[in-house]
Amino acid sequence: MGRLKDEEVANLMRAASAGDSNAYQNFFKAILPMLTNMIRTMTPNWTPDLREDVIQEILTSIHAKRHTWRPDKPILPWIYAVARYRVIDQVRKEKRSSNVEANSDAIEALAHPRNHQQELAHDLEQGIRTLNPQTEAVVRAMGIEGKDAKQTASELGISENAARIAFHRGLKKLRAFLSD
Repeated sequence: MGRLKDEEVANLMRAASAGDSNAYQNFFKAILPMLTNMIRTMTPNWTPDLREDVIQEILTSIHAKRHTWRPDKPILPWIYAVARYRVIDQVRKEKRSSNVEANSDAIEALAHPRNHQQELAHDLEQGIRTLNPQTEAVVRAMGIEGKDAKQTASELGISENAARIAFHRGLKKLRAFLSD
């Protein structure tokens, strides 16, 4: 399976929220490999059984908290946040019981989430959400989807120059947001 596409996963969750049980099953099938790889990377010293337990807790949390995801927003940062919190909970639990040797780098990355790629993606998404709707659309199209100014302008019904200006202003605002 290739890289997950946020919109495809979000569409499955939207359909599931509308009552499509097949979409809900496909949603979990789609995210399971990503979660497995993420947990394996974050916790190399954990036993496979412990990793599997944490993955199950993540899936259960996603199910229980699905109402907190906003359907008009990307879903992958939301999934990453749920997963990260479940791993942190497990690290804290294991630290209290001292039964698991945890990777100190992984714990440090969890304790300081700015060093963590998923957290950065989440922060970036939060910053994009603060932009006005047109600037947000331009930043997503040009900065995330890799479209050029001409294509973005055509899709949004604005001039190429307006697209370029909105993109650069959006990036400036994102830099300020992320530096805070």
